[in-house]
Amino acid sequence: MRRLAFWIASGIGAGFLLGSAVVAVVGPPGASPWSFPVGLVLVLGAASLIYGSGSSRRRSTQTSRRERSLPAGLVVAATVVAALAAGAGVVAPYGAGVRQTAVALSKGELHADLRDPEPLAEAMSALRSEIGHDQLVGAVVYRDYVIVEAPVAPGEQAADSWVYRRGTVKHDGAATIQPKSSREAFSYDDVAWAALQPAMNRASEQAGIEDADEVSFTVARTSDSDVDSASFGGDVGPVGVSFSVSNDYQSISFRMRADGSGFEQLTD
Repeated sequence: MRRLAFWIASGIGAGFLLGSAVVAVVGPPGASPWSFPVGLVLVLGAASLIYGSGSSRRRSTQTSRRERSLPAGLVVAATVVAALAAGAGVVAPYGAGVRQTAVALSKGELHADLRDPEPLAEAMSALRSEIGHDQLVGAVVYRDYVIVEAPVAPGEQAADSWVYRRGTVKHDGAATIQPKSSREAFSYDDVAWAALQPAMNRASEQAGIEDADEVSFTVARTSDSDVDSASFGGDVGPVGVSFSVSNDYQSISFRMRADGSGFEQLTD
């Protein structure tokens, strides 16, 4: 039974190592740093004990016979199950990232493009759930990650920054630039997030710029343009989306309303 325990430990260690490799690809930077060294120690330690015990002359004949009598299939099955369970435990917190990466790989890409409607919807759902309410002050959608600023609580002026990357949400603390009014907030539901990618494609075609890898979308309230309003110039106007497409020679800006309408080019 001691040998079986050693092989199970080896399987757990191998699962940690494999899980770490998967997380290194699909997880955010610095994800699960504990699993690789733990897995390495388990594999090396178990291997050392297995071979050390095998060569030790102090092992009794009775113990040797009992250990040799263990079915090879049992040892293999136990090791594989241990490896799979350990690997799954390491990867589980990054399940969304694994699923998104699998879809991206089928399209010939390493990671999901978060400007695409489906992964963006998952990102916004995860952020909404983690933040605990549906209010935003602003959002910036990049290819690989999404940054949002949200009130610490609905109706509050103070805002925190949150980042979604490869299936996980990270709280970055207080937003660098704080809102000047609680009226700057808006709801996730005010934005047609699925309209971002079609707008990017349209802008790329219109501008004659094919490379859209660096395109990012900024979503926020626009400035109040009513000169007679007490909030004139403040960011309390309708929610809008702005972005640019560019190459080495030019950068062309576009904007549209939050519902995807009003698409227009701002610069030549």
